[in-house]
Amino acid sequence: MVLKGISRRVSRLREYLLNSGLDFALILNPLNQYYYTGFYALIYSRPILFLISQDETHLIVPCLEELHAKEDAKVDHIHVYYEHPEKAQEGIDPLKMVRDIIAKRGWRRGGIERDSLPLSFWELLSDAGVKELRDVGGFVLRERLVKDDEELDLIRKAGKIVSVGVVESMKAIREDITEIEIDGVGSLALLKSAAEELPGRRLELFVMSPSGRERSALPHVFSISRKLKKGDIIIHSRQVALDGYRAECERTVFLGDPTPKDREYFKVMLEAQRAAIEAVRAGVRCKDVDNAARSIIA
Repeated sequence: MVLKGISRRVSRLREYLLNSGLDFALILNPLNQYYYTGFYALIYSRPILFLISQDETHLIVPCLEELHAKEDAKVDHIHVYYEHPEKAQEGIDPLKMVRDIIAKRGWRRGGIERDSLPLSFWELLSDAGVKELRDVGGFVLRERLVKDDEELDLIRKAGKIVSVGVVESMKAIREDITEIEIDGVGSLALLKSAAEELPGRRLELFVMSPSGRERSALPHVFSISRKLKKGDIIIHSRQVALDGYRAECERTVFLGDPTPKDREYFKVMLEAQRAAIEAVRAGVRCKDVDNAARSIIA
């Protein structure tokens, strides 16, 4: 699915480049590439590169992604580098393709994502004749922070789908079931729901259900084949990304009666969460929302 707002995003980036005196921008972050092109592939050892100027956009992809890019990418030019000998003469080096594009057009001032630029690319841009580099990563981040109506709709739909998985996983919680089985029950339910209600859409899943008093305190762990026991605390956390836009839902579950201390901690947590939610409004700083919750805990 190609997002309808891409042309507006590209226009705003071009306006920023113009006002900053930049000839082009090189975008390497895969999520930022998707934001500006509608193209998203599984990222592995072969680089995917995106160049944008005032007049044109270029996407450089490996041959394995050629058909995919031609179907999804909303760009002016797609350049393909080949790794099999039958087409090697058409180009096998993506970095050379970038260098040639920049050099032929005489671009001298470039925008880069400072946090995503390897040293090898810094040298490449210098070899292509680029004399000045400025960071555009902050601008791109600020752009992505504010969602348009299409993006908000995707997040809402992702939220509905992720909730299906959470509900079904919680129903499955019982003694002797494993963490990975809990995850599987909810994942199957949400995949079925997405297949019926959102055909042809890209879905990504993440889920974990650490259980027991030691594991449930770990914030980011994979589920394992541990069997649940009476008295366990289970943290069931689940994410769904719909066409790249994520929603998350997390629930704390007690298998059996919580202790008085458990109830006390849970009550404090719930009050802190409510205080944070009540503090959210336009113009409020993120740290003020955080402080609203921390003041309750303190």
